Amino acid sequence: MIGAIATKPTLDPERVAKNELAQMKFGGFIYWTDSAADKGVAFATAGETWEAVGGKRLILSARQWSVNAGGKIKPAGVVYFMQATSRTKSRKIGEVYQQSRAGFVGDIFDAPIEIAGKRLKSTQVLAEMEVNLLLGIVTTVVPAVWWIDKGLSATEWIVFNRKKFPTWIAAIKLILKARRILKTHCPTLWDKIVDAALLGAWKGTKAFVAMFGEDIAGNIPEAAIADEGKLAKATGGLVGKLGTEAVRGRLSALKVIWIVLKAIATHAALSTPGAIKITYKEKKDAALKLVESLKRAGVALSERDAAKVIDEVITGGPIVLGALEKLERGFNALDLDGDQAEAEK
Repeated sequence: MIGAIATKPTLDPERVAKNELAQMKFGGFIYWTDSAADKGVAFATAGETWEAVGGKRLILSARQWSVNAGGKIKPAGVVYFMQATSRTKSRKIGEVYQQSRAGFVGDIFDAPIEIAGKRLKSTQVLAEMEVNLLLGIVTTVVPAVWWIDKGLSATEWIVFNRKKFPTWIAAIKLILKARRILKTHCPTLWDKIVDAALLGAWKGTKAFVAMFGEDIAGNIPEAAIADEGKLAKATGGLVGKLGTEAVRGRLSALKVIWIVLKAIATHAALSTPGAIKITYKEKKDAALKLVESLKRAGVALSERDAAKVIDEVITGGPIVLGALEKLERGFNALDLDGDQAEAEK
């Protein structure tokens, strides 16, 4: 279920390091004898939320058995869970913990008797994509996930936002699909605006360096776009960063950029031999608008680089116009406080 574990799972929950979470694979289950359950056996499956000692837990990964140093399988599995609510000071909401199978089952039985047995499970069951997105968030945000600042528990945030998850993932897919065209035809636009203003939020996070390499946006392989698990984790990491007011404000300020660049690209695409070309003044005005908009977004862009961006867009023609349209839809879909436009896959 997960890569190398630093310590063996114990009866008491222990926090899982963020670099380990980057490699975690969702799935699995555990079971135990329970006379109150159907056929006398109860199951706890990844994606389910269970009430236990200390609060509710969202199971991320679980396995019934473990393998000892000699390669033998033993009936002492492990459960990885995210703390969804908490009634103790020892565990934080949004943190991920590992615990031995026996310890997890014991904590379920030790929960208040009036909510014991199968009734402990919530009706909130998450799919693999949704759990991977959450893993991306919790591996990126330090020290705690930003939904707590909104006065929500992790479970409440999931319920409130889960319909947006596919939109956010499709948005990142759109942006990464535009990457190849932009890095080829508009490298200054990609490096100075897209990477610096948005995808740069990934840089320096240990989990994403471990998964994709140091230059995050540049090193996410094409195959990862088709890998729903990795794409969901990548999206979650970015959504985690976008949870701050500063970055959401940056996205708002960037909206004017796509209007300016699309106008230039459209003009260039419609130009024919002998037709009126884009004037020096139009190019100069467009470059200044880029500089001013990015300044409001907290991203520094020199007039020289802005002029290079304009020239690249003009030279790129219709192929760049299509990439810009993908970027615009992707950026707009990532506006966490606005209406979520349905991003095209």
